[in-house]
Amino acid sequence: MNRTILHAIASLEGGGAERQLVMLANEQARRGWHVHLAMRRGGVHEAQLAPEIARHVLGDFAGGSPELGLRIARVLRTVRPALVQTWLPQMDVLAGSASLAHRIPWVLSERASHLAYPASFAMWLRKKLGRFASAIVANSTAGSALWASARGPVSEIRNALDLAAIEAAPPGGEEPPFFLFAGRLSAEKRPDVLLAAMRHVPGARLRMLGEGALRPILRRAIERDALDVTVERFRSDWWSLLKTAAAIVCPSQHEGEPNVVLEAMAAGCPIVASDIAAHRELLDHRCALLVPADDPLALAGALHAVRTDPVAARARARIAYSRVQDRSIEKAASLYDGVYATAIGRGR
Repeated sequence: MNRTILHAIASLEGGGAERQLVMLANEQARRGWHVHLAMRRGGVHEAQLAPEIARHVLGDFAGGSPELGLRIARVLRTVRPALVQTWLPQMDVLAGSASLAHRIPWVLSERASHLAYPASFAMWLRKKLGRFASAIVANSTAGSALWASARGPVSEIRNALDLAAIEAAPPGGEEPPFFLFAGRLSAEKRPDVLLAAMRHVPGARLRMLGEGALRPILRRAIERDALDVTVERFRSDWWSLLKTAAAIVCPSQHEGEPNVVLEAMAAGCPIVASDIAAHRELLDHRCALLVPADDPLALAGALHAVRTDPVAARARARIAYSRVQDRSIEKAASLYDGVYATAIGRGR
């Protein structure tokens, strides 16, 4: 039996999909899959990949580059995988269409909800192609709802956590209390709303981990308003920061299943989050402070509440911790094995 799988993703920079892929690929290699990874470029998470996983660096082409599509097709012909799994829209379109052309079973990973996809030709094409995938795996109820008309089966496999590694991570050292933000510096994550809230919490410190198009705009706002905020690249040891932070702050407009929130829960870090459907699937008032999205004053009030009553914040964090203890990568990999068996069977 062919036990070769090819995962395709744009990069391994800091992000929830990238972390999930690395954990899954490592567990699959441990289970005897011959795992290959096609990507435009590496990133901070590449160091966590098991050495036996084969990397295929395609070149950092943007958008729907024909050359990138040709290189993906070349990898397919060389590797001859039993199955291709794609992650995030660019590879859903390019590697997904190459899989269809080569008649290789294809699993599409849905990591978001409809709110993440503006009307565009690329998103229209992704939806059209995705209907022909051998299987679709979503990490949220909203994500699976996007594919009601898909021809292949649609499954929900929730994000996994490296619970042992998070538990083993030491606290990040003694320093004055700080709030923490981690994620792409892009519009849907609403880092601008967080900076607006910080203006109303005198003396508060914030560390922002991430890269993205808003980085220079955020830096200018920080300098203009003289905020005590540092903007850093994502760190692979960020679990240690979670164990030191006063709270993680997640003001997103929309999410799929937010990996940052899950890891904060597993690390026992207090959470302040926007009151959106994706957060409500994981959190309630007993384990987090939820505030209306796009409301800097309400967010500032929640940050102030954490600062003035850290004991209550830690009590909420303990409840959140108890809710994620079944999120093992072993459980997720077993569920993926079932999806793959069905997808490969459909492709015969």
